[in-house]
Amino acid sequence: MMRERFASQADGQPVSDASARGTGLARSASLGGVVGFLVWIGIGIGPAWAQSAAEPKAESPKSEPDGAPRLIKGHTDWVWGLALSPDGKKLVTGAGAKDHTARVWDFATGVEQQRLNVRGAVYSVVLLPGGRRAAVGCEDGFIYLFDTENGKLLGRLQGHKGEVFSLSLSRDGQVLASGSQDGTARLWDPAQGGELLRLKVSGREVRAVSFSRDGHWLLTGDFDSLGRLWDTTTGQEVVRYEGHTRAVACVAFTPNGRQVVTGSHDKSVRLWDTESGRELGNFDGVDDQVYDVAVSPDGRRVAAGLGNKKILLWDVAHGKQLASYSVKEGGVLKLLFTPDGRKLVAGCGDGSVWIGNLPAKFPGETASSTSEKPRGKSRTKKGKP
Repeated sequence: MMRERFASQADGQPVSDASARGTGLARSASLGGVVGFLVWIGIGIGPAWAQSAAEPKAESPKSEPDGAPRLIKGHTDWVWGLALSPDGKKLVTGAGAKDHTARVWDFATGVEQQRLNVRGAVYSVVLLPGGRRAAVGCEDGFIYLFDTENGKLLGRLQGHKGEVFSLSLSRDGQVLASGSQDGTARLWDPAQGGELLRLKVSGREVRAVSFSRDGHWLLTGDFDSLGRLWDTTTGQEVVRYEGHTRAVACVAFTPNGRQVVTGSHDKSVRLWDTESGRELGNFDGVDDQVYDVAVSPDGRRVAAGLGNKKILLWDVAHGKQLASYSVKEGGVLKLLFTPDGRKLVAGCGDGSVWIGNLPAKFPGETASSTSEKPRGKSRTKKGKP
């Protein structure tokens, strides 16, 4: 097996690299020889744009009566990034270039608590364990780390040569994954600040990354119309999910890890067998390009955000469409379920965050999980382990 190895360099060049298929990659033995690095910024140091203490705080209206969807307003551009703390109390959002901020909100009240200023668009955000720190993936290729309590910039992860479109955190919080315009996905140590693993995924953009629950596998979606599964220990690509005809913009595992969901600009949302790469079904009703998908915590439901202001919700086991919601303006760019699965949260093209209540059970919905394949247009594709 061919391996490409490079000497560690102070200017952030790779110690090792993995090709898109069949090339193993060893993890760095120590942080002293890693690629990217964390630039720590002390109190009173750093550019003026990194300071947020003096920024005004905007308040948003509380929930509307009778369980109607509510909006959190404040951003002035498309909301690409969403992250919710495990206890459901803290929401972090990130918006486009006209806004160039990430913001921290009280999820229950919609009150803005902190404003985190960056240069250019924010495409992805994640909360690190404890909710005190947030990682923010940006247009300038950096991943910024902020203190969510006081808004201070703590440092940045440096290495990508293009926009950082997607971030995913391993469940134990020890590894951060990123996907970039530069065609790579990278794994980082968010605590110590170093690049652990680099995956050369595509000749073009890597639009999405997502960890499995055990952190051993990483999903990527790219501009080459492929979903891919990677072993995070060896750096090998082990399965391809082939069938989309345009960019794969979003990827997600079901909670049991047995299925993969992908959404594409080809106006489709598909379910796959994780291990074999076989397509299990193509969810019906998608009539515009897909920006994001989310799977409910219990694995029963899949939601998709579309460019035509729609949020679609399906039963995973049978592929039945359960609901269709419409936001007021702009596309639905980012989606997540609350930890209890009772609400859907959407980042929208008009700068708002849409929050909708979900019933415990829709009419005709089954209580089964993801053991059955969905109905609809089904096509088998053998994976390439």
